[in-house]
Amino acid sequence: MNMAAQIAQATRRFSTSTALSEPDQAITFAELERRSEAVAAHLVESGLRPGDRVAAFLPNSIDSVVLLYAVLRTGGVFAPLNYRFSDRDLQFVLEDSGSTFLAAQAGDLGRLMPLLPNTSVRQLVVRSGEAPAQSGGVEIRRLDDIYRAGPSRRMPVAARRDEDDALLMYTSGTTGRPKGVRQTHRNNTASVEMVVAAWQLEAKDRLLQALPLFHVGGLQCTTLPALVVGAQTHFLARWDADAWLQAMETLQPTFSGLVTTMLIDVVGRVEAKGREASRSSLRFCVFGGSATPSHIADRFEKLLQVPLVELYGQTETTGLITTYDTGEARVPGSMGRVRTEVADAIVLTAEGEEMAFVPGAEGEIAFAGETVTPGYWRRQEETERRRHGRFLRTGDVVRVENQGYVRYIDRVDNMIVTGGENVYPAPIEAVIARHPKVAQVAVIGTPHERLVHQVTAIVVPSDPTLTADEILSFAAGSAEIAPYMRPRRVEMVEDLPKTGSGKVDRARLRLDFAN
Repeated sequence: MNMAAQIAQATRRFSTSTALSEPDQAITFAELERRSEAVAAHLVESGLRPGDRVAAFLPNSIDSVVLLYAVLRTGGVFAPLNYRFSDRDLQFVLEDSGSTFLAAQAGDLGRLMPLLPNTSVRQLVVRSGEAPAQSGGVEIRRLDDIYRAGPSRRMPVAARRDEDDALLMYTSGTTGRPKGVRQTHRNNTASVEMVVAAWQLEAKDRLLQALPLFHVGGLQCTTLPALVVGAQTHFLARWDADAWLQAMETLQPTFSGLVTTMLIDVVGRVEAKGREASRSSLRFCVFGGSATPSHIADRFEKLLQVPLVELYGQTETTGLITTYDTGEARVPGSMGRVRTEVADAIVLTAEGEEMAFVPGAEGEIAFAGETVTPGYWRRQEETERRRHGRFLRTGDVVRVENQGYVRYIDRVDNMIVTGGENVYPAPIEAVIARHPKVAQVAVIGTPHERLVHQVTAIVVPSDPTLTADEILSFAAGSAEIAPYMRPRRVEMVEDLPKTGSGKVDRARLRLDFAN
């Protein structure tokens, strides 16, 4: 069944309630229905057919959700593009997706138009500004004009089956070109249903959305579940800790979501004010996206008096696949438990042998189930490489602990082999991050003439007096870091390079410090 049916039901049930808002506007569920129907009618009249891809290169906004709903109701496939993609990656995904329509901001046309000649894009739908009627053979239509004209015909939700593609979401491409992850209608409806049940979301909830909609954390883990239960979602177009804290006071949200970097920013802003924040309206705040040092999570909870709910998932699992239930106490260092209502899990050894998913098992986690992608777009070989029978390999090493809680260890490809020993960066980073003069840290392997690779800490100081010897001494004094795991080299940098998803770009660091 078309997942747009879930949204359509919400627009009928909660027609007069606020659905989406930004700092300068808000729309009801009824207006969401009207706008999406107008856009859907326009797309169909312009030649869109079921299964065609429509790309969106947009920051968080009301219009992003309108477009998503419009495309789904036509039977099309929505492809939200990372707003941080480089020109090279952006051109590649436009070509690779075969998108025939592209939604973008008027201010980005100068960047986008040179990238379109070798793509299938034949029409640009532009928001926020003036635009010509045509450029380089590509037709241009203004979104505001489509809204004002209204729907030219009734646009009921198109019939689609569970196994049909609904979204095409591209990974950030840390190891090469971005990969298009196919997500079916059932992948998404199962994900939404599971999130709603786990966190007991209701129409009275209000979501403060700072996570980008081109990632599963912002879309499937938070925005779509809020939408289908009739809750309001308030968007921040770009991340700003002060804007998030201000919206906390004015909107009085009941839940929000942040990645580790955002947690650190909020903690820094609150601590800079020299006092604890007043008790917030948040029932909980979800976090994930990368390993989070426990002291950061603890400081956030103490300063904002908000319970944190950790989650884990991938684009390939259509969002979260482990988390906590509402009210369940967070186990420090744990990402919660596998949501067995939508997925099965196994653990694989380095040799690819299966281990039962029981306490004590440690290895690469793999999933099978309703939320797991059927594969990569136009990459059958890559799809087969990631398969282990009916399971999808994640590339993430975990340890299963008591009562089924899952502890993240590290990425398989982040492992450093030094002197014949396997070392994962995450535990070392967690220790070094506790140093009072450290703002950020990433641990990588760099060449060593005897050990082949040495453990190297790349550090962003919060205090300019910090020295490499202080870091080495601090690490050596920790009982959590065995001698063979200790850094042998420390490099100070002003900032850590990030991928399009906001994670540390370790591939770039390994290149930068290869000598």
